[in-house]
Amino acid sequence: MPKWFENILSHILDLDLSNNQISGTLPQFHRDLSNQMGDGILKMNSNKFEGSMATFPTNVYIMDLSDNLLSGHVPQPDATMKPSLIVVSLSKNRFTGSIPVQLCKVTSIQVLDLSQNKFNGRLPECLGNLINLKAMDLSNNTITGIVPDSLGFLTKLQSLHLHSNRLEGHLPLSLQKLAEWSQWI
Repeated sequence: MPKWFENILSHILDLDLSNNQISGTLPQFHRDLSNQMGDGILKMNSNKFEGSMATFPTNVYIMDLSDNLLSGHVPQPDATMKPSLIVVSLSKNRFTGSIPVQLCKVTSIQVLDLSQNKFNGRLPECLGNLINLKAMDLSNNTITGIVPDSLGFLTKLQSLHLHSNRLEGHLPLSLQKLAEWSQWI
């Protein structure tokens, strides 16, 4: 990506570069605080972007960076991120480390797809704070430990994928509540 491209990112409301063969590193996601545009869509999935993701974009409600060659740790969302992020799709990359706990503070998230990466460590208990979550796919990683009780309190959850990890123990009884709530969805 050319350097000048970083400058226009804060001025474009919707950007869809998906399903191409674009390579290079991701641009830095800077927010022009003087720009009063609403939240937009960032789709750069199914390309050949590589390297790490330095920051989360702060002015999007849909972010799809799936199916690239991104690696390293997923950055912690910071305080400048608007609470309107609805879709986070980082699947089919090479991200490592644990799931960022700060992501649990973005309670607007409805779809969280971190599947097919190299995440490890335990599932954060705080995932239960994602009160608007409808779909979560954390499959095909190397996540260990138990399934946290807090997942049973996600009243809007309709799709949960945890397969192909290294989870152990018993499923928490709180997951029974998902069946009770699903009839109201």
